[in-house]
Amino acid sequence: MKNYVGHCHCGAVKFEALISLQDPFQCNCSFCVRRGAVMHRTELGSFRLTSADPKLTPKSYGSKNFAQHYFCPQCGIQCFTDIRRNGQQTYAVNLACIDGMSLNGIAPRMFDGASLP
Repeated sequence: MKNYVGHCHCGAVKFEALISLQDPFQCNCSFCVRRGAVMHRTELGSFRLTSADPKLTPKSYGSKNFAQHYFCPQCGIQCFTDIRRNGQQTYAVNLACIDGMSLNGIAPRMFDGASLP
């Protein structure tokens, strides 16, 4: 596990996340396919916003409604998702928002979000 620092394009949304980089994923739901992000989950206590009151814009898509995607209100970049499913809460961080992160060589597994009820 390593502590990573990340931010949106304009820097208004900043965060820290403790992740292992052992299980990157991409979701195949219609929203996630179009945004193309490679995500990685982190436990509830291992994610923290470090920007002062970024006034994030949450969005939830479809009938599944278990994931709140958070967007910077200034530049529109989605840095993370709050996932609440099966009585548990985790965060998924957009790996492209992590400082110095290269997605070259990362082979994400496919998460079948399209088939969730």
